[in-house]
Amino acid sequence: MKLFTEAYIKRIDPKRVLASVLAVPEQAAHAWKDSRRVQLPALYKKASHIAICGMGGSLLGPHMITRLYEDRLRVPVTLVNGYTLPKSVDAKTLVVLSSYSGTTEETLTCSREARKLTRLRIGISLGGKLLQDLKRANKPYYQIVETYNPSHQPRVGVGYSVFGQLGLLRSYLGVTTQEVQRAIAHVTNIRHQWSETASGIARTRVLFHFFKERMPVIVASEFLEGNAHVFSNQMNESAKTFSRFHVIPELNHHLLEGLDNPKSVVKKSAFLFIESPLYSPRNQRRMQLTKKIAQVQGARVESLRVQGTDKLSAVLEVLFVSGYLSTAMAIQEGIDPAEIQWVNYFKKHLAK
Repeated sequence: MKLFTEAYIKRIDPKRVLASVLAVPEQAAHAWKDSRRVQLPALYKKASHIAICGMGGSLLGPHMITRLYEDRLRVPVTLVNGYTLPKSVDAKTLVVLSSYSGTTEETLTCSREARKLTRLRIGISLGGKLLQDLKRANKPYYQIVETYNPSHQPRVGVGYSVFGQLGLLRSYLGVTTQEVQRAIAHVTNIRHQWSETASGIARTRVLFHFFKERMPVIVASEFLEGNAHVFSNQMNESAKTFSRFHVIPELNHHLLEGLDNPKSVVKKSAFLFIESPLYSPRNQRRMQLTKKIAQVQGARVESLRVQGTDKLSAVLEVLFVSGYLSTAMAIQEGIDPAEIQWVNYFKKHLAK
């Protein structure tokens, strides 16, 4: 059983975004294998700070990794999504330059600035000027080979970003091959459930109806905060729908009062709560109370109950589901998920 016919997918999704989404397990395995071949010099392992620079899809992986492994990271991590490195970057900072295309102007600007501040620089990219500069300076890098991202869209090549960076930063994170293999096996099963079983396809159609003509509001907690960020971005870029995300417990201190007005917006909101038994008991309790209040205030509410029994498996599961749902929503509505006309318009006119 399939959600769409092959002929329909070929017509609506000619650049094969859905095929890229379905290949997330293969992306993860490929990136983990290749990135672990990159050996960092001993000096790099003495860094006292990590700054990861990237924009859009190129920074989605770091958003997930930093929340997932905050209990393991032995040095502070700063995410930079702009033109300027923070003042905290110095000679002991490892600067990670992430640009899927290798041509992102903000990241290239940070790269030039980093050359003046630290010898500790690494990169992750397909190629472009970013890798040219790193090669010229004899710096370590992981070059993505897009075997399992036929659409060439960074936002659905996140398996490469996440597991490429896990491989590059493995000495800081303590990630094991066993841990990674368990997560990949889990998400392979999740892919089958969502895309090939009657119950998974029925669930997908329920969520289509849930989100239709409503603003998705993604709610998560703890180690899945990065996933909520990714989910919201993918709904914007792939499904072409306004979306935002919130995090428990932070939202309990302000958003609940904001549901009073305007009621027209609240009633057109679709709150998807990403629930996991791996959250702390207090945050699980907060999740249930928040759902109840959102319903009382007039919002539509649904839950995505994560099956992963360890944190990396749970993260990879939600990464797949968010990409699958956002892409399938676009295809369901007859929208090409690859097209980003306003982003392209903006870049074209910015360059003038």
